[in-house]
Amino acid sequence: MAAPADTGAATQEASTLVPRPATPHGDLAEILPSLPLETRCLPYHLRRYKGFWLSEIALAGYFPAIHAHFEPRPDDIFLAIFPKSGTTWLKALTFATLTRAVHSPSDPDHPLRRRNPHHCVRFLGASGADEMDDEPAAAAALRSPRVLATHLPYSLLPERIRE
Repeated sequence: MAAPADTGAATQEASTLVPRPATPHGDLAEILPSLPLETRCLPYHLRRYKGFWLSEIALAGYFPAIHAHFEPRPDDIFLAIFPKSGTTWLKALTFATLTRAVHSPSDPDHPLRRRNPHHCVRFLGASGADEMDDEPAAAAALRSPRVLATHLPYSLLPERIRE
């Protein structure tokens, strides 16, 4: 079943960041109940959207927030990773590679010896339901070049990221 066409009825909330329609696909909250449902992946209820199974939390929360507020920078590095496919390992490898001039692998104070890779490379959006509201602002506060990970498929990221 294909997702309903964009009706142009996207709503906007006041924001100190750049306001945009929630997604180029309209208001996902309206169409969410009509999307195919999968309930066998507990604790999540998944909905099929644009050919991908995504959690209802993602579709109703951080997916619209990324489309509405996130401003990419020319030097951003995005890790678009399928869930449970080596996210922690890829984040650690990317962080270690990008910071090797500052932190040699044998450095006893290397950040990865003290911190989880998820603290060194932030998720764009999907870091948890308790942080969904401040994700775009938190990403904006990071120094360049930013390394940001996401479990969203590349094709569902905002076009301004894919340009």
